[in-house]
Amino acid sequence: MEEALGLYRDMVVEGVIANTVTYNTLINAFLTRGAIQEALKLALCKVGAVEKARGLFEEMIMKGLHPNSISCNILINGLCRCGKVYDALEFLRDMIHQGLMPDIVTYNSLINGLCKLGRISEALNLFDRLQVEGMCPDVITYNTLISWHCKEGMIYDACLLLNRGVNNGLVPNHLTWYILVSNLSKERDEDNQSFIV
Repeated sequence: MEEALGLYRDMVVEGVIANTVTYNTLINAFLTRGAIQEALKLALCKVGAVEKARGLFEEMIMKGLHPNSISCNILINGLCRCGKVYDALEFLRDMIHQGLMPDIVTYNSLINGLCKLGRISEALNLFDRLQVEGMCPDVITYNTLISWHCKEGMIYDACLLLNRGVNNGLVPNHLTWYILVSNLSKERDEDNQSFIV
């Protein structure tokens, strides 16, 4: 990480103008480093790795470079991974205000982040919002919500969500079925098992 920052500083000293790719790489490096292990991730978030990434993002804007959806998604995902979901939602508002439109990757990060905080109803509101905005949830969106419903003991709701997805064209993958079947077998809930079949 220090090598990457050193190279960036050398570029600045030499008068090389950083572009969006340069900043995306640095932002991703800060956030990826935080994902090595859960403990390290939490420690880095506490000491400001995400804030450094956010600082680079702001520096990028001040220099007149226009962040793209990849830049925004990297930062939103990093904030969510560190439990700073409400900061990520605020950043989403800023992103939209600047004319950058979120995509399904953006929403998947936010939905997962909200679920990790136990805010499933807020995650479902975001799920509904993305559809109102004309986006189609993908299998990752559904798997995330189904998994968290199951973790909270709401298996029937998870089954209803799957049914809703299938009715809207979702093609469940092996993970979708694994999540549901493994949770249904734990519950031994014959009504819900027949619901899936």
